[in-house]
Amino acid sequence: MLTSGCRCAPAGIPLGSGLAALLVSMLVALPARGAGRPERLDLSVAEWREDLHTLATQLPRRHANAFHFVAREVFEREVARLDSAIAGLDGTAILTRLMRPTAMVGDGHTGVHIPSTLLQSYPLAVRSFGDQMRVIRTTTGADSAVGMRLLSIDDTPVADILPRLDALLAQDENPGLREAEIHGFLTLGGIPHGIGVVQDERHARFTFADDRGARLTLTVAPIVSAADAVWHFTSPELPLYRMKQREPLAFTWLPESRTVYCNFRIYQGLGGRAHEPFEFVDHHPVDRLVIDLRQNGGGDFNQGRKHLIEPIARRPAINREGHLFVIIGPITFSAALANAIDFHTRTRAMLVGEPIGEKPNSYSENDEFVLPRSHLTVSYSTRYYEFAPGQDVVAPDRVIVPTWEEFRAGRDPVLEWILACCR
Repeated sequence: MLTSGCRCAPAGIPLGSGLAALLVSMLVALPARGAGRPERLDLSVAEWREDLHTLATQLPRRHANAFHFVAREVFEREVARLDSAIAGLDGTAILTRLMRPTAMVGDGHTGVHIPSTLLQSYPLAVRSFGDQMRVIRTTTGADSAVGMRLLSIDDTPVADILPRLDALLAQDENPGLREAEIHGFLTLGGIPHGIGVVQDERHARFTFADDRGARLTLTVAPIVSAADAVWHFTSPELPLYRMKQREPLAFTWLPESRTVYCNFRIYQGLGGRAHEPFEFVDHHPVDRLVIDLRQNGGGDFNQGRKHLIEPIARRPAINREGHLFVIIGPITFSAALANAIDFHTRTRAMLVGEPIGEKPNSYSENDEFVLPRSHLTVSYSTRYYEFAPGQDVVAPDRVIVPTWEEFRAGRDPVLEWILACCR
């Protein structure tokens, strides 16, 4: 979402902490029109074909420019392939296949929402570091896999799974966003089943390897509530950005460096919360202000301008080169992307971290419609925004990509660099 009541995140995936933690909540962040009618996947072939026809006709009609990236005939061929295959697929597989034509449209605000009935996740989370997919946390019972490399799911190598998952994700966004979403999809119960990797989504067999090559295979079932689970992490000490996960705007005073660190995750209610860090800044010897947007999936960028950017611009003591930093990453999305650019152009902030996965000039400002039989919600973009003319990616002034060794040790090299760079 950018300015008014739209979905605030990519068609992707909180499973707990880290990248995967942000990405499912964003997909179902706001109730859809028609909410109250539960989604159904137990439809007849005729009912699924009616929904497919609705999606295929309504999405091009409603989207601001549905064929800005994919040719109409390619989109229609994908729809025709699914229409032919419906009779041989179960409901979860059909849902997953419905995500392919919407992904072809290209922008991250267009997609099929995953229903809550499929949001149960397997009891682990993963993240890629270079060409290795590492387990960054698990629940009790699977904790022996923490830190290991994920090799396969139900005997399908991870390298073969990734392209199937990528086909479900917005094809005209930068690879960093799709990669981050894949982390969540790999362990989200219904998705591996829907792409034909897991035969029975009630349990799956994960195979791992440690750094010496020793293998471990665990058969696990999805957990009902990831938020209530007891998680085991790679390190007993978590960096600030992975703490206080439920707080929309969490600020921390780091007295040794005289730094105020603000992890800004959610726009809702920003006006009632933003005054707290500014009151602190105004009454304490603050030398640095750090705004962390790495886990922000969007909202209303006008609220960000009003309650963060403009107040900072009015404070010359902090709005100085070397004293104001904004951290960005692959899932800094939608309004957060717009405000990251605002910080760079309207203040003296330095952008630090990893490139943003969403393109800065694209279609967004989404609306939704509900399919008549399954009651699945389809999101679509209604407006083109050009936040950074001529740019395909918002890159930081200082690129810092965490290594596996740093992550495993519970370190945040981005914040470490900020605290050390201007002493």
